[in-house]
Amino acid sequence: MDKYNLLEQYENEIFEKFNAILDATTNLDLDINQFKQERLPVMVRILQVFYEEADFLKLILGPNGDPYFHEKMRQFFVRYFNAYLGNRTDKSKWRFPIELTLAYNSNAILGVITYWLQHDTQQSPEEIATMLIETILKGTFEASGLRSIFEKDSE
Repeated sequence: MDKYNLLEQYENEIFEKFNAILDATTNLDLDINQFKQERLPVMVRILQVFYEEADFLKLILGPNGDPYFHEKMRQFFVRYFNAYLGNRTDKSKWRFPIELTLAYNSNAILGVITYWLQHDTQQSPEEIATMLIETILKGTFEASGLRSIFEKDSE
């Protein structure tokens, strides 16, 4: 095997780990109140794989990494959201196209994880998972505490 074949094999092994986590935990019957309770442990398990494979993933997702792997990882997070949303929602009632919402969330998650890897995983997988789930559910301003700062400034 050449180095490209070896790289592809290792990437596939990592995705097998990610997909096994998602496949074992998909539950389409959750309501929004159960989302955090069910999705937080899933996100922690996903981040533990990133943590365990940090040296490789830091390189492959870094500036000189593999754009194909990056896109494949982003699509994994789209699948993560679709596992929850599925066909449960009336897409005509969405304020924005669901594809844009999925693109926003998948890119945001991957951006945070890439930053986390590039900064030597200073926070635990649990801390990052909590931040990501809170931000997904509440939005950036609410989850980070910025809403109260902006509300005070506008008074």
